[in-house]
Amino acid sequence: MHRVIARASVVPLALIALLLAGCAGGPSGDPTAPAGTQDLAAACASVRDHVADATARLQSLDVTDPQAAAQAMSDVAADLADAGAAVDNPEIGELLPGLASGFRSAGDALSAIAAGDLSRLPALQEATAGIRDALATFADRCA
Repeated sequence: MHRVIARASVVPLALIALLLAGCAGGPSGDPTAPAGTQDLAAACASVRDHVADATARLQSLDVTDPQAAAQAMSDVAADLADAGAAVDNPEIGELLPGLASGFRSAGDALSAIAAGDLSRLPALQEATAGIRDALATFADRCA
């Protein structure tokens, strides 16, 4: 049973880590620009550190421990929610709540899967798809 759970969570986690790694680069700007004046480059720079941290967390996950993976997802969600407070550029700011919500949903699904509820696999796949879409949009906007 533990192997099934681990295998079920490996692909979505690996995909998210790869997507996050692709978003870690991008334009630089002044992430400390005054409120209301943050340009796109500054917003991207402000979020980039959070994305890089999320990448590092996910790449170091032990996929044989779904409960730890679930906690890491929840931690990433909280970090991205905090990042949203520092972004006042609407193009980037609008992405962060959905991204944080996706990681929260993935964490919840992984937690249930770790407890043996394999019926939550579709929820994990749905959360992963949402994260992938939001990260692709972030990468496009911050390219």
